[in-house]
Amino acid sequence: AADASFSIGGVPYTSSSNTVTSALSGVTVTLLGKTTGSGANLTVASDTTTIQKNVAAFVSAYNTLQGALAPLGSFDAATQTAGPMLGNPVLMGVQSQLRHIMDSFVGSSSYNSLASIGIAAQNDGTLTLNTATLSTALATNFSAVSKLFSGTNGVATQLDSQITQDLASTGSIGDYATTLTKQSNALTKQSDDLQAQTNALQATLTQQYSALNTLLSSLQTTSSYLTQAFAALPQVQSKSNA
Repeated sequence: AADASFSIGGVPYTSSSNTVTSALSGVTVTLLGKTTGSGANLTVASDTTTIQKNVAAFVSAYNTLQGALAPLGSFDAATQTAGPMLGNPVLMGVQSQLRHIMDSFVGSSSYNSLASIGIAAQNDGTLTLNTATLSTALATNFSAVSKLFSGTNGVATQLDSQITQDLASTGSIGDYATTLTKQSNALTKQSDDLQAQTNALQATLTQQYSALNTLLSSLQTTSSYLTQAFAALPQVQSKSNA
């Protein structure tokens, strides 16, 4: 088995594998078989259609996240019902961090924010996507749009880092979850201790009540005896006087 021999743009290459990743930077070429003549034409272009779908999926995923977070800190004035984390600093901190990232600027081009490529924030925190604006941005400056999401300080990069940090055991959410677990365990122990004390007190009171019943029965017997004895005293006195 010999190395594969091929050329790209007249430049000869060899490869020990038919899957070549080193000839063109960022491009994987798969050699399918022998060719004669001029060979095959290789066209490298940006796949804007797939990118538009990915951006739409990003907007949809963020809206799903907002749909999960919003009820936690909401308040329904009609029913006077508060969300389970209304006013909670952890929830408020996470939401603030997300807003900061989504409003951030990346790079110095005219397409350096989500708003500039057609992604707008609504009053409820969700996003909308203007596909026409996004298409124009991709056609005008594809590189800037790419960096806006996946660059070192890109929005997607920042979101991934922030969410990973928040969910870590030492992050804000993970740490708060640990605190709640400890509090729950402490309350469970207090409840168990209180139940044990209640059971012990109930047993003591039951024993005292039983003893009291016994004493009461004894006193009633004695009282009955004394009543009969006192009732007989006048008769005895009368006989004595006679």
